[in-house]
Amino acid sequence: STCTTSKTVTITYSGSNITSPVYQYSTDGTNWSTSTSTTKTVTFTSNGKIYARTSDGTNTKKSTSYPANVTNVDVSNPTLTLGTATAKTNSITVSFTAADSDCAGTVTTTCVYGTSTSYGKTGTVSGTNCVMSGLTQGTTYYYKLTTTDAVGKTVTKTGSKATASI
Repeated sequence: STCTTSKTVTITYSGSNITSPVYQYSTDGTNWSTSTSTTKTVTFTSNGKIYARTSDGTNTKKSTSYPANVTNVDVSNPTLTLGTATAKTNSITVSFTAADSDCAGTVTTTCVYGTSTSYGKTGTVSGTNCVMSGLTQGTTYYYKLTTTDAVGKTVTKTGSKATASI
């Protein structure tokens, strides 16, 4: 299933031999909410479970298809840690570590750089390195790396480094 920032679950209560049924649902199995309809939509913003039952106040009939697990809800931002920035006379390489604890950890990292924080040029991401090339020796360059996860949540880190002088 695809990762999302929320999941909507629709409970459809089946026929019941309970007189004057009350339809109930819970996200923890302890605290129950009442629905007046034979269908109820519940939106989750985190992973969890949904429980369903029908009651007449005395007798309770649990639904056989519940509890149901709600998974693949992305609840956290990705992480990005900048490592060492290594300078040569015409290039700078910044190492990084990027991850996401949700949704199989799928992330994409991009980097931009320039002689000011307006950046303007796109670096090359190769594995866990951002490579900025074609630089002028002895010049300070500013860089910004952005990591994006499967649902579009982002984290950005910035830094600066001077190229080496001969």
